[in-house]
Amino acid sequence: MFRTTIKNNIYIAKALFTALAISFLLVSCVDDRILFEETKVFDGKPWQRKDAVSFVFDVQDSTQKHLISCYLKNLNDYQFCNLYIQYSILDSTKKSIKNEIKDLMLYNPKTGEPFGKEEMFTDAQLGLYTLDSITFPSKGKYTILLQHHMRDLSSLDQILSIGTQIKALPK
Repeated sequence: MFRTTIKNNIYIAKALFTALAISFLLVSCVDDRILFEETKVFDGKPWQRKDAVSFVFDVQDSTQKHLISCYLKNLNDYQFCNLYIQYSILDSTKKSIKNEIKDLMLYNPKTGEPFGKEEMFTDAQLGLYTLDSITFPSKGKYTILLQHHMRDLSSLDQILSIGTQIKALPK
């Protein structure tokens, strides 16, 4: 009985130590420069050209320069090597402070190799594409709108999800 209690205590101590070590690793891997990160999934529905995907976030430091990136998950049978995307930033009064069309290269046009990372056990790839670097003019709420801008296509079936990441750049 006494021997079993010691073995149980050793087992519990090892389990606690392992859990603490894993927790420490997870916390230390978090990038504290990321201000905002969110992904919207299309749930098997096509991405309609008329439907802008919106992301609302808060800016506390108007002196800090930020890198704005776009996550894109698409099926490998996506029929183009690129994706035109309209990218807009609105301030809290809905005034546009940025409005551009970006050409995201998803595949190498010569080799057909994807620029994103292929996901294991799926026929999809996930890529992170830089949209811009910006210093926001003031503190407050902002909205990023992402809308596909592919000519002659009202919807895209092969885009599974889209997201955005806003990260503080080193000063």
